[in-house]
Amino acid sequence: MSKKKNRKRLTGWARTKEYPHKKHPATYHRKGSNEIEYITFTHSKEVDFGKKGKVRTIPLLDNISPLEREKNKKYGKNRSYAYPRVFIGKRSALGKETDEFNPVDSDKEYIKKMFEVFPRE
Repeated sequence: MSKKKNRKRLTGWARTKEYPHKKHPATYHRKGSNEIEYITFTHSKEVDFGKKGKVRTIPLLDNISPLEREKNKKYGKNRSYAYPRVFIGKRSALGKETDEFNPVDSDKEYIKKMFEVFPRE
C-alpha cells in the first residue's frame, strides 16, 4: 500500500481574511514552509483606506473569474484590478484554497510580472 503524501501547493488562489480588504481574491506564491507573497484583486479603479488615502489599482485585460467573464458577455465589461503591492505574510492570512479564479493567459503573464515589479509590503 502506498503512502499518501501531503504536498503543499507552491502557487494558488484564495480569498483574503482581513488585510488589505476582506474576502477579496488573491493569488499567492509560497516562499517558505508557511511564508507567502500575495497580490489581491478588486473591481474598483481606486481603493479607499480612509486615513491612509486612496490608492489607484492596476487594470487587467479581463476578469479573473471565468464565471464573471461569462456574465460580461451578456451585461458588459467588468474587469478586475490588481492592488499595486505584493504582500508578504503567512499562509494563514488567506482563506481556503479555491479554484473559482483563472485569469486569461495574457493576464497570467501580467500577474507574473507584477510579482517581480510591485513593491513589497
